Amino acid sequence: MRSRRILPLLALALAVLHAGAPAQTTDRDRTALRRAQAALQQAQQAREAAEAEARSQGTARSEAEARLTRQQAEQAGLRRALAEARAALAAAQATHATALDAERQRQAQAEAARTADEAARTQAWRGQLADSERLAEERRLANAALVQQLAQRSAALADAERRIDALHGLGGELLQRYRDKGRLEQALQNEPVFGLVAVRQEDRITRLQEQLDQLRQPTPPAAGAGQ
Repeated sequence: MRSRRILPLLALALAVLHAGAPAQTTDRDRTALRRAQAALQQAQQAREAAEAEARSQGTARSEAEARLTRQQAEQAGLRRALAEARAALAAAQATHATALDAERQRQAQAEAARTADEAARTQAWRGQLADSERLAEERRLANAALVQQLAQRSAALADAERRIDALHGLGGELLQRYRDKGRLEQALQNEPVFGLVAVRQEDRITRLQEQLDQLRQPTPPAAGAGQ
């Protein structure tokens, strides 16, 4: 600013010197003129340097302002990106929480279904086991009754065979007695007084009758055969 005020004054002084100088100037005037020209040149150089510095400072300020603007824009972009990231994170967390709750519910439902299925299968298995045990008991009782019936039939068959054998023996004895009928009659005729032969014969007939009566009745089962 100071150089801007000095330059017009120096220019005015030079103009005055040129206008008022006679044809023959003195050495003193020439020296003053040279000094004034040197001062003017220095002032011009100072002004040019000041203008260059001002231009440099203006450029630096513009660049600083541009950098500041860029930084502010970048900060605004970063703030927007941060806000978007936070919003995306919150949405992702909400989605994850929803999915986690759904998965927990699905697992709980699956566990409940599995427990119910296991309970139903256990109940069905117990029912089948009870049915199997009941059928096994019924079969055991039926087998025991069948064994008892077979034992009774075997005993009855053995008794029938025994009676058949006894009847066969009695029949043979009766047949033999019938064959000996002639000798018996002859013996009875030979003992008309005492009749001992007739008495013995009557005793034999009585015993045979008793044996036949016994063979008509089946032998009762032994005690414990029906258990």
